[in-house]
Amino acid sequence: MKPTKRNRTWRYLLGAALLALLALAIWRMWFMPAPPEPPPTATARVGNIQNTVLAAGTLEARNLVSVGAQASGQLKHLAVQTGDRVQAGDLIAEIDSMTQQNALRTAEAALRSVKARQAAQQANLKRAQREFERQRQMLARQASSQQAFEEAEAALATIEAEVAALEAELAQAEIAVDTARVNLGYTRITAPMSGTIVAEVAKEGQTLNAAQQAPTIVRMAQLDELTVKAEISEADVIRVQPGMPVYFSILGEPGRRFHATLRAIEPAPESIATESTSAGAASSSSSSTSSAVYYNG
Repeated sequence: MKPTKRNRTWRYLLGAALLALLALAIWRMWFMPAPPEPPPTATARVGNIQNTVLAAGTLEARNLVSVGAQASGQLKHLAVQTGDRVQAGDLIAEIDSMTQQNALRTAEAALRSVKARQAAQQANLKRAQREFERQRQMLARQASSQQAFEEAEAALATIEAEVAALEAELAQAEIAVDTARVNLGYTRITAPMSGTIVAEVAKEGQTLNAAQQAPTIVRMAQLDELTVKAEISEADVIRVQPGMPVYFSILGEPGRRFHATLRAIEPAPESIATESTSAGAASSSSSSTSSAVYYNG
């Protein structure tokens, strides 16, 4: 039987369908892009959202003391060096004390002189008291004159006044000795607290002049407890208060957090220490608006 026209049409259609399916299979296998990867997921959990205030500051010792000299003279001996740990009362330095020793010996000699004069006047006082008592008794028996009695009374009063003056002079001499002894003690400088020597300001052989201000010999600090003085901007200072937990990092170890507590906030900006008291209100207001204001925390 010869195929009819209708049968040929169906064959063409079936062949075209087969070719389309083959083309689609080849396209899916070789040309179709890969499906996108699913987005990353994580398990939902309850956490904290931090509202932080950022501030930069310096790390320093909480207690830093400049150990100075109250006596003038040559620095004869420096007993410590940078890095040494000392206890309160340990020797730091000694200043040439010859001048102070001579002053102490002079004050002690003056004190001994006053005591000798006082002893002599005490003996004169006893003699004048006996003479006054004898004249009083003789005058009662009319065995002596009124003039002799009055002379004995005046002599006794004079010696008593001299004894009182010597007592005041003795007190002044004792004060002078104490002052000279204290000045001699100033030539021996000791540590006011336990800590570490962090700087040597003066060197052995250097001449120190303590006439106007105490020259610094060394600086010592207690490094067991440190403090961070951070500059908090005026816009953020109202958001913080003492007692809040804080953390900080340092340039040498930026990935590590050191946790601490905000101990205090200074009530005025640091610029108040350098502002002139004679500046007018207009100048102070203009300066405050033209520069940033920071509070140390």
